Amino acid sequence: MRGQLLLLAILAGTLVALETPRAAEEKPEEKPKSTTEVNGEEEKPKSPWTNSTELSLVVTRGNAIAQTVGFKETLEYKAKKGNTRLKIDTLRADTSDDPYLLVEPGIVFEPGEVPTNFATIAVRPGAEPDVERYFIEGRYEGNLPKKATWNSGASWDRNEDAGILSRYIAFAGLGHTWQDRDDLTFRTSYGLSYTDRLEDIEDPERESKFLGVRLTSDFKDKWGASTTYDNDLTFNISVKD
Repeated sequence: MRGQLLLLAILAGTLVALETPRAAEEKPEEKPKSTTEVNGEEEKPKSPWTNSTELSLVVTRGNAIAQTVGFKETLEYKAKKGNTRLKIDTLRADTSDDPYLLVEPGIVFEPGEVPTNFATIAVRPGAEPDVERYFIEGRYEGNLPKKATWNSGASWDRNEDAGILSRYIAFAGLGHTWQDRDDLTFRTSYGLSYTDRLEDIEDPERESKFLGVRLTSDFKDKWGASTTYDNDLTFNISVKD
């Protein structure tokens, strides 16, 4: 009788030992709770809007005066079907000539003679526009399978230093998204464009309106918490050139 009870006790202990690890395996692994969950707050969804603003001002004074003002704004809306972007880029530089002395009229002297006892007036020219560049572009980029994209948009720019008083460009094409992360973005696109420009000096050998081939690349890399490297390249070439 004692042997039967001992055998039953051994069997029961064995079954308990087998069931314990099985229950541990079947128990789901608990994920660590985030800070918002610990505090009883719900995690807010990521905003589809992103904005980047740059403002620069450089002023130098000495014999001459130079002042440069720059403004750059990039507003982007990211959705599942595609991205919409508005970009503004402006730059203006004002400079002045060196000051000089203006001699009052009415001085008479013989050739070779050095005039003396004459009055002068100090003239300090004011700052005038030296470089003016304005650019604005609206662009939509739709998503296609396998990271392919299609895009369309239009832009306007003015660059008097380059002799361009006004230039409108409408474009459309295909592209590819190589990287699209919060800290690294790289996109390329290629397509056709239509340009309508007005130049300061008209060149009869160059057409003011033409169909062109357009190639672009957009690279953005975030360095640390407060530094971002941004590089945009655009090639717009007439098909007749």
